[in-house]
Amino acid sequence: MQFIGIASQAPGADLGAFIDKTGTDQITHLNDETGDLWNRFGTEGRSTFMFVDQDGSFELTTYGSVDKARLVEEVERLIAR
Repeated sequence: MQFIGIASQAPGADLGAFIDKTGTDQITHLNDETGDLWNRFGTEGRSTFMFVDQDGSFELTTYGSVDKARLVEEVERLIAR
């Protein structure tokens, strides 16, 4: 399982500040300046949380920030399928 952060239509400095603030420098972050990735997955706002399978299918799990407990809960739920 790989975690990737995708910033949409955010200046590079904003993305860097977000990474610093959240302490998420250990994961890959992409800057989707055009919004193409967000459009592909039909996201409607910032802090959208989803899982994408190897075949490109995806499951939207929540909007809004996700804490560690919620992340663990979602990962365990999806693994149990």
